[in-house]
Amino acid sequence: MYISLYRSVFSNVYLSNKIFATVHQIQRYHNSLGYDDIVDIGWMYSHKHIGLLKEKINRNIQLHVRDQSILAEIANTHPDLFIQLIESDRYSSLMYPSCTKLKNVEVLKCVIDKGYGTETNIMDFEQLYDMDKHVLEYQLEKSWCRPTFRSLLLFNYNNLGRYYYDPTKAQETKEKIQLIIKYLESPISLEDSQKIINHLFQYPTPLVIDSIEPLLHMSVTFGPERRLVDEIKRKEIETFSVNKYVRGIDWKIELECQICHLEKYFS
Repeated sequence: MYISLYRSVFSNVYLSNKIFATVHQIQRYHNSLGYDDIVDIGWMYSHKHIGLLKEKINRNIQLHVRDQSILAEIANTHPDLFIQLIESDRYSSLMYPSCTKLKNVEVLKCVIDKGYGTETNIMDFEQLYDMDKHVLEYQLEKSWCRPTFRSLLLFNYNNLGRYYYDPTKAQETKEKIQLIIKYLESPISLEDSQKIINHLFQYPTPLVIDSIEPLLHMSVTFGPERRLVDEIKRKEIETFSVNKYVRGIDWKIELECQICHLEKYFS
């Protein structure tokens, strides 16, 4: 009921202008903005004026955004609004977010159809881990993403520590790894196979070795370097197992409880 009343009032140009003019007059000594002054997409979004933003888009009012990075957040939290923004054809000057930051396939399709899409390069496992599975799958199918074996390796190891990786997302992570492997050039050469296992040995990466092992050169999987493959599996379990993750969380909870107890004791 309230939504229909809101729409009936603010869809009327005269009434909405009158309301905002009145509010502006009341708050003019409090640095308030007038209706026509509000043209920043990011400002309306961050101040939760979503209805106002929708209204201005519907009226084809020229808008802009100071912080271009907020567009990815809008695309992921309000995909319908973001699609409407693109399809209005009035905001071609905006820098639309990278396809890797999108979490909605329909938004991705719209970005690509409007000519704003760019080919995605998945540079490391951290980037792959943060991607939406369905967005990744669509990009691979449409050849908007060309993965290499580097897409499965962890280069910024400190950022994907055991507290960053979530074992409860293991199935989704496995599926994304399998998607990458499906589109990799195979079999992997001996030189690249050696690079992969040497890197995984130094920087264990969750769930990768079992998936990529069938593609590795036979000299690696059955030769003297086989011991490295087995050691990688052991280190992966040790670093990213569910039990270790749970123990780490329990330890953090216990520490927080002790701090809380001490604060109460000394207060």
